[in-house]
Amino acid sequence: MNSSYIQNLAALVEESLQTKGEYTALKFNDTPHSNAETASNGRRLQTAFSQLGLQKEDIFIVCMVNDPIVHSVFLAGFRTGAALVPVVSQLIASELEYIIQHTTSKAVITDIEKIDAMRQAVRNAPHVKWIAVRGGVTDESKTPREYRLEELIEHPESTEFPEQTREDTALILYTCGSTGKPKGVMLTHGNLLASGETLIDAAELHLRDHPMRSITTLPMAHIFGISLMTVEFLIPILT
Repeated sequence: MNSSYIQNLAALVEESLQTKGEYTALKFNDTPHSNAETASNGRRLQTAFSQLGLQKEDIFIVCMVNDPIVHSVFLAGFRTGAALVPVVSQLIASELEYIIQHTTSKAVITDIEKIDAMRQAVRNAPHVKWIAVRGGVTDESKTPREYRLEELIEHPESTEFPEQTREDTALILYTCGSTGKPKGVMLTHGNLLASGETLIDAAELHLRDHPMRSITTLPMAHIFGISLMTVEFLIPILT
């Protein structure tokens, strides 16, 4: 079985849930988190992000420390049709500013630990309309407006998302800039789905008949985390 009929990552998550049902997908600090939880929070955040104006062909930045909510933030963005720019949380304000300016991103999702650097980075970026902050405080008087991410998750679940094909841009991945300024590499939904299938085939994950567990300490809010999420929802479809 293959996933060629699945056109985008938002559709992948819904198809995977229908195929396999609910199961523990991630354990973080000894607390289990299910695939259904990731999907539900993603739908809720999609509602919030859409109401805040994020839509298809927009660009949004995610710069977060490791937390289970990261995958739901990814999913919410994919469900709006916007392109994701994952940024590692170790970057300083000037490095963040370059990427924010280069992408003309509309929104930023980050953590309270990074908010000071992020405020510096968006000072000269009028295209950034709002920042969602995990652990933050909602303050619409700020420029750009700030919202507590935990409050946005309280929105009702969305039931629809815009049509997207495998050729639509899913994310823009910036290089480290070791040979000059960082460059944004555009990856489509098809690229990510094909990459996930290749990883599953190479490791023969779809042939295993016992529970699979892996340990990781890598950043979730970057390409590794996106690949992990893609594989997580692809395996039920390929087995």
